[in-house]
Amino acid sequence: MSVVPDTVVADLEARADSESGLHRIRRAPLVVAGVSVRIARSVLSGLEDMFEREAGRDRVLLLLNVLGQRANVRVPAGCVVSNHAP
Repeated sequence: MSVVPDTVVADLEARADSESGLHRIRRAPLVVAGVSVRIARSVLSGLEDMFEREAGRDRVLLLLNVLGQRANVRVPAGCVVSNHAP
């Protein structure tokens, strides 16, 4: 059996929502605005263009060139990868 240090328990309790007790995980931003990205998974796979911003907890807003027009497109954040090496 393992023992969890009191400091870890206190930190988890401090992060819990006071009503539901749920924890929200804050993730690092995918990329910054203006960075070139590629859609890796979805019906739009393979399209590349510019990252605009995060759009909620699970989605991102991209600026894509679609049929000769610039369009804002929301896609799941997990479908987008940066074209720049980390």
